[in-house]
Amino acid sequence: MGKPEMDRDAALASWAERTGVMVRVKAQYARIVILDDDAAAEGVVEFSGDGAVALIALDTVLAGAPASARWFAAGDPSNPCGRDPATVTGVPSPPQIPPGSKNEKLQYAANHYINLLSSAHAPCTEEGNLACAWAVNYIVRVATGQPLGPVAEMLSTKNMYERLRSGIAVEIPWEDASPGDIVISPTGKQVGHVGILVSDDRICSNSSRRARWESNYTKNSWRERYGVNRGLPVKAFRLS
Repeated sequence: MGKPEMDRDAALASWAERTGVMVRVKAQYARIVILDDDAAAEGVVEFSGDGAVALIALDTVLAGAPASARWFAAGDPSNPCGRDPATVTGVPSPPQIPPGSKNEKLQYAANHYINLLSSAHAPCTEEGNLACAWAVNYIVRVATGQPLGPVAEMLSTKNMYERLRSGIAVEIPWEDASPGDIVISPTGKQVGHVGILVSDDRICSNSSRRARWESNYTKNSWRERYGVNRGLPVKAFRLS
């Protein structure tokens, strides 16, 4: 006799408890959120009848994950993920940005929003847990008048990394990164993150735990956490 079939919900609940992730069930797949102190990533797990749960995609739910695991198809006009951030509860009115270079404007906006910008109600971010890219995209829009890309596409650090590499920004050596540069460690096999330099050695980013924009890293602590400990790329970009 084969192994008895395990109830899907029970198996996923057990897996979630063991691994510390949030699980949302959809068909034979489940959407997951892997939480961290200041970062998070979403992914997809697949359930089989014998109770096995396997991670099959990470940070790709909005692009590339199995269709049955997505909440909304790409381009779906009913997709709430693309909602204008300016209309989201907890997003304060934008400041008056003083004249200057893109870096100066971005530095000003990123500093202005410290402890003010809440991501708790940002759509498709699990109450701010997945809002690091969302927050950076919005602050770039406030500072320069244009976001890095459409809101629904810029919820993933992978997508944001590819967008930065597409010609809208220039990669800067980590040691030479300066205020107003965007720093990013795109999610791979580990959870990544993205933020903005606000001084020569201070980085602001969305805190997943508190769902708000904070000054929470130095260049060294970012490289230690995401580069050394997690083996992710540690990159800096300057908007063109």
